[in-house]
Amino acid sequence: MHAARRYAHEEAVDWYRHAVECATFGRWSDQDVARLRLALGIELELSGELEAARVEYQAAADIARATDDLDLFCEAISAATPPSSILDRAFAEVLARQADEALSWMASDDLRRVRILQAAAFSRLYWDPDALANYAEEAQELAHRSDEVLVKHRALVVQYVSSYSFPISDRLALSEGIDAHSRHPGLQRERGFAMSRRLIDLLQAGDIAAFDQELEGLSQSSRVTSIPYEIYWSAALFATRQLMRSASSESESLIDAAATLGRRLQIDDSTGMHMLQTFAARYQQGRTREITRDLETPDAGDPPVLAGTALLALAFTESGELDAARTLLDRVVTPHGIRIPMDNFWFGGASIFAGVAAACGSEGQRRTLREALSTRADEFCVFGGGGAVFGTGHHWLARMAVADQQWDAAAAHLAEATRICQDSDAPFWETLARKEAEQLTTGARKNKGSGSLE
Repeated sequence: MHAARRYAHEEAVDWYRHAVECATFGRWSDQDVARLRLALGIELELSGELEAARVEYQAAADIARATDDLDLFCEAISAATPPSSILDRAFAEVLARQADEALSWMASDDLRRVRILQAAAFSRLYWDPDALANYAEEAQELAHRSDEVLVKHRALVVQYVSSYSFPISDRLALSEGIDAHSRHPGLQRERGFAMSRRLIDLLQAGDIAAFDQELEGLSQSSRVTSIPYEIYWSAALFATRQLMRSASSESESLIDAAATLGRRLQIDDSTGMHMLQTFAARYQQGRTREITRDLETPDAGDPPVLAGTALLALAFTESGELDAARTLLDRVVTPHGIRIPMDNFWFGGASIFAGVAAACGSEGQRRTLREALSTRADEFCVFGGGGAVFGTGHHWLARMAVADQQWDAAAAHLAEATRICQDSDAPFWETLARKEAEQLTTGARKNKGSGSLE
């Protein structure tokens, strides 16, 4: 226990493994052994051994089910619930079934439901998003009946997961509450993700001074706690911040360093984050053609990756492969709307598709994207968990305006993009906006319908 309090998670793993062996040999009750296994799983996860941790969580859940121990079952589900959404469909389905089973055992006013609603929301974000609003409403009602910090924190997290379509001001209020609650001793595992959520929202809102201050706070915390999530996300977000300034060799070094940490710490998102940040760097360097061959068109029926196809479509556009880009655009921007799931990839993905639509889309597709993006034009286009920023909404709305020969609108969007990026210390995107504005006033209007001012 002393080792765990000192965040020496690897030492704690050894201690709990020995404890499990002794408890099993000493014929402790199945439930007591299961709780030791849960503690072992948590320390395994905190030391970077996620797959091994999930084995322990599942073993505890199986014991709980076999012994009809609802408290233990809830503890196992809560331990297995990651601090963010789940991209692994097989794991999401297992967790969703367990959450449904646990909820069916509980009365409607049981405060334990909140922790299970968090598991249900994360497991269904991509596979059954229509369920999220009901989870958020129920969690909020339960939180109103409780003074417990853990209950209120989990209710806010459920609301946050269902709030991706909300204005950024509402999301900032939620992430601020989550961040404050996560300082509670019982939420050690969620602290890093609570801080990263807050950072992503500050970044999207363009409050860069607060972002920089809190990112430094996350970095300092990671050096004290040695918690994998905190170590990794502070490194990855420092790389993102540097990319907003330039795609320099320093930026590339930070990207590679974060990826190395992610692999060592078994952070699920680190491989995708490295690919995203490398893509962003190559895009900013005008070298997307080099990595187009490394990108693959994913299964059309896989919701979590539809936003990711925006990167591939943009790469095809930049490489002049407009037929391939249009195929991806048509898959996502349809007469029925934008098919990207409403998660933290939505705004970044839709903005990038706006750039693709400017180059090769239909007038109807541009109209759909313009209606979706216009109310959020002042926001930075943060892609996913903060791995990259692709300018502001104004950058991409300007390109669509050029494609539709709306010259005054294009000029106004570029002026706003320049102002926002200058205020936010994002010189790469500020320079790009100034360049495109200059081209707009010196003859680029002749480039009718291309959507590009290059």
